[in-house]
Amino acid sequence: MSPLTHPFFSFPIHEHTKDQYYRLGQEQTELAIRDQEQRYREQGSEMPEHAREFFRWRGEKPPWYHNDVVGFLDVGMDGFNSMTADVFFRRKHFPRGASQRFWPVLPIGQQRFLYCFAIQRRKVTDLNDNAAYVEACKAVLELARRDIKAHRKRFELCQLPFNLECFNFALAYQQIKGR
Repeated sequence: MSPLTHPFFSFPIHEHTKDQYYRLGQEQTELAIRDQEQRYREQGSEMPEHAREFFRWRGEKPPWYHNDVVGFLDVGMDGFNSMTADVFFRRKHFPRGASQRFWPVLPIGQQRFLYCFAIQRRKVTDLNDNAAYVEACKAVLELARRDIKAHRKRFELCQLPFNLECFNFALAYQQIKGR
């Protein structure tokens, strides 16, 4: 199963980039407005502005960060001084013949993110040096981006909202192992 035993953090995997997500929503809204305008013209009248505004309001996409998620990447240590990551996707994003697609179905209200694959390990050369953790983490994230794109070309690993140097991996790993 998963080599990850000491997770540090999780990053969302999105189906689209932020710009693509909102552009797609805008295109869908404009298409709906054009369709309604055509119906009004067929009835011999002009589409009122309040109706146009209603479709613009109705077509607004919910926030991208939380609503375009197709999976997650968990990053951490494997217990053997190597950094690794696990990839989880929603059931519908597995290949057609994958056994995960046939696992028992849970009630609709429960989101199901199932383990898909692990990212190749990267050795942390010095467990007391944060720079060694940062180097290994950057390598794992780069491999994760590549492997996620290989799984589905349009999927995007969320860009980090911080520099990895901000995180004290050495201290965090010592605390996790001390539990």
